[in-house]
Amino acid sequence: MPVFPSDPGHGEQRLARLRVRIAPEQIHFLKFILEAYDGLAILSTLDRQAGLVELKYPRKLGDELEELLRSLAERIRLEPEFVDFPGEE
Repeated sequence: MPVFPSDPGHGEQRLARLRVRIAPEQIHFLKFILEAYDGLAILSTLDRQAGLVELKYPRKLGDELEELLRSLAERIRLEPEFVDFPGEE
């Protein structure tokens, strides 16, 4: 499983995953926005035609990512499909 380095001296932290459905023509826009927030999340396209993408992000940045996605949802339609928080059952 991918890992994201946490603060120096505190080991590593696993990435949480969030699958989101978005209009296919907006995938590039979301990727561009996420790249501007360096280290916030990594976007992978799972199914371009269906608009299904996966965001991998450090758990400690989950609130910040949620805030950004809520802000973006006012401009583009985002539908969460699946959330995975490592270490939680």
